[in-house]
Formats: sequence, structure tokens, C-alpha cells
Amino acid sequence: MMISPGRVVQNAFCFAIWFTRSANKTVVWVANRDYPVNGKDSKLELTQNGNLELIDAGPNTICSSNATTTSEVQLRLSDNGNLLLDTLTSNATP
Repeated sequence: MMISPGRVVQNAFCFAIWFTRSANKTVVWVANRDYPVNGKDSKLELTQNGNLELIDAGPNTICSSNATTTSEVQLRLSDNGNLLLDTLTSNATP
């Protein structure tokens, strides 16, 4: 069960990044905190064309980066807390 603004939602999931090795399991980033997706079959998908999509159990696309690339991509959390979808270059470091 999850509490969302003004309501209690069952079978609701959020995509989050958190520190698993910390004592408090600290959440550091949440994609859809105020609008959780429906269903445990929801997924975050990085498509072959470089698009990042959050899909609920429907399957309905909840949010999308609307990116299209033929280059390799990486998903990273920046020091200021933004989740970035970047293309890789030959001299890039992960």
C-alpha cells in the first residue's frame, strides 16, 4: 500500500533509486512519487532505440524520454540528483 497525495493506493509502485548498503536504505531519486504506476508487472524499459519508458501493468506508457538514437546510452544519477540518459562516446567513462 502506498499513500499518494489525497488518497491511499493499493497495488501501486514507484520507480526509485536507493542506497542498498546504507543502514537506513536511503531513497535518493524517485521517478513518479506523486503518480505511482498500477501493478506489480510495471517496468522501466530502455528500448533499443535509446528511449527510456515507464510502463504500467496495462501496459500503458506512463512517461517516456522521447529519445531516439542509434548510439549506446547510459542512465546515470548526477551529483545534483538528476537522472540523466546520455549517449556514450568512445572516451566516456561510466
